[in-house]
Amino acid sequence: MSKENESTRPGWANAIEIGQSVDSPGRTVTESMLSLLTTLTGYTHPLFTDVTWSAGTSSIGVTPLPGAVVLALLGGLAEQSGFFGKANLVLVGFESVRFNRVVVAGDTLRVRITVVEKELKSNERTLIRMEWTGLNQKDETVAGLYAVFMVSNN
Repeated sequence: MSKENESTRPGWANAIEIGQSVDSPGRTVTESMLSLLTTLTGYTHPLFTDVTWSAGTSSIGVTPLPGAVVLALLGGLAEQSGFFGKANLVLVGFESVRFNRVVVAGDTLRVRITVVEKELKSNERTLIRMEWTGLNQKDETVAGLYAVFMVSNN
């Protein structure tokens, strides 16, 4: 991608830079939130639905939030970061999703978003890859992934 093309494109995709990073606000996972989200998403395994079972049988000793729900929370926190503004974008996919630590009631999550790649696809669109790092209140990584967006250049 030439610098000339990059500098003449209007819009959000042109304004962001590789390496740019922002942290979202935090959100604390409560017992009721854990229970509601687990139920709404249809998880039935006793690790997620039976406090007694998860406390006595699982290796972690507590009821965790399912990984896919953690991913959804990180997506919401990413939007709350204000980073995207009113950009006209669509999520293309997630890559290299990994879960490093369980998330349980009482944890406060936030997501660190870092732009790692921009690829001009046409005069109208740019593909942007961002690294999302989910962090807890101790700054421990709970999840990591790459979120890929197609962004309008207008």
